[in-house]
Amino acid sequence: MATKLDKEEEAHQVTTLLAVIGKANKVFRTFTWASPDDAKKITPVISKFEKYCIPRKNTIYECFLFFTQDQRESETVDQYLTELRQIAANCDFESITPNQLLRDRLVTGTKTAKVRENLLKEKKLTLEKAIDIARAAESTAVQMKVTSAESGLSAVKEIEKQPRSQCLSSYRPLQRARERPWE
Repeated sequence: MATKLDKEEEAHQVTTLLAVIGKANKVFRTFTWASPDDAKKITPVISKFEKYCIPRKNTIYECFLFFTQDQRESETVDQYLTELRQIAANCDFESITPNQLLRDRLVTGTKTAKVRENLLKEKKLTLEKAIDIARAAESTAVQMKVTSAESGLSAVKEIEKQPRSQCLSSYRPLQRARERPWE
């Protein structure tokens, strides 16, 4: 190194690093250490900052991007392939299993955006967990339709219980509003 800082004591290296990167002291104070001495060693300090600064890789999201990437109108085939290769580099395709591929297709192909959002939120999503989440959302949607239909039916039954004159009086203002919306 030009500054010969690598020859200095590790505590001095850590102090210099914190001084050079400015607002790092706030972040540094939030780190937890295996031993108090680790806070004075450059290798553990750099490792903590790397974990803090480098975003976690979400391969499921990267696969989602890969499977949904379409060629743009102005894009050549070579440009499109370059884009796909760049995205694929983050997908970990070398070690993908059939279950992981099915999981990723479920995430990509689900018809409900809310289900997709819930699947992408999962930190360690397995095929089984993805299926459970998708099935739960599907059955909840069916149950919501049933309860909505039942509440609508009970409202009709309540109107039917009212005397006929009361039913007509609640209908007339609606009829007038349709005929003369400006009033």
